[in-house]
Amino acid sequence: MASSSVLSSSAALRRAHAVASPQRTSSLSSLIWSLSATAPCLPSLPHSPPRTNAHRPPSLVHAPSPAHARAFSSTPARPRWTSRSKTESPQPAAGELAQEDVDVSGMTLEQQVEFIESLRRRAKVMNAYGLDIWDGPTETLDVMIPPPPWRLSGLRARLQNFAKNAAAMYQLMSDGFFRRRLSWLPIPFSPQIFLTSSTSRRAWLAPHRAQFVDLYKRMNSAVAAGDIPALRGLARDAFLKDLRARCETSRRAPHLQNWSLHTLHEARVLSVRAAPVYLAASAPRTGSRLAVQALVRFRSTQTLRVLDRTTGARVQGRGQWEPREVLEYFVFERRLWKEESAWLLRDRLFEDA
Repeated sequence: MASSSVLSSSAALRRAHAVASPQRTSSLSSLIWSLSATAPCLPSLPHSPPRTNAHRPPSLVHAPSPAHARAFSSTPARPRWTSRSKTESPQPAAGELAQEDVDVSGMTLEQQVEFIESLRRRAKVMNAYGLDIWDGPTETLDVMIPPPPWRLSGLRARLQNFAKNAAAMYQLMSDGFFRRRLSWLPIPFSPQIFLTSSTSRRAWLAPHRAQFVDLYKRMNSAVAAGDIPALRGLARDAFLKDLRARCETSRRAPHLQNWSLHTLHEARVLSVRAAPVYLAASAPRTGSRLAVQALVRFRSTQTLRVLDRTTGARVQGRGQWEPREVLEYFVFERRLWKEESAWLLRDRLFEDA
């Protein structure tokens, strides 16, 4: 029988994904990515049919693409773990580890425990070669774009998101991610766990919002300029592959793109989720077992100037030369057990139509 730590980790994983996310569709597109719409077919995320645009005007930076379109439904989110299976040789070599997607939500509790034990056995082998099995790709958690307050039908979804935000913030506080709390209480607590969306400088997420804004600016500049090396340390998994493909298209285009952020009106965290991903028998040497994801809404005024690559003249009918307001939603992720843990872009979401 597996240890109690394995059972608790598996149960926590099941509870973290037990509640459904509301349906989401595309509401905004972007000029930088619409200019590269003629690019070859991009790699798509698992279960990612394309979605149509909604009623709002296009934004400047990222147009919906097959690689970013995601399927959102009222069914519970299914966490997919990527395990790495060894080849036929008794010892794995570099590049000889194949990825295998496993649907954990379809397993019984006993099957989940057995699967986690198999991951632990593989992790021991991979650690000898400097590989981290727990750092493999996972799906986006059930972060959600809350419905607007004037939509009464979305009251339940907003309350659900509020409760999940507080639970994730409490879990992060208990694991030491946030250092400040009320020490005179018998249990760790702080009213800050209810202030996920606060833009106050005293909010726990204030320093992290600054990092989100920095990643957002660097990503847009790199995509517009086609600067693939600049993407290093900005994104991960399928989202990084998509950004690289967009940069390749920008580099081959006969025109230059100059993206500018004039005013950042808002960078607000709307949804936070945390789940145990590091499931080794022993605790990590640094940090905690959690992976945390944050959905951030960016509202800004931008321009996108498109110039001929040879003459430097303005390309008529391309880009956005007059400042225009843009609204976008991006998901950031951080693996807390890594020694040099940092926020990375991992997905883009869209509003309801």
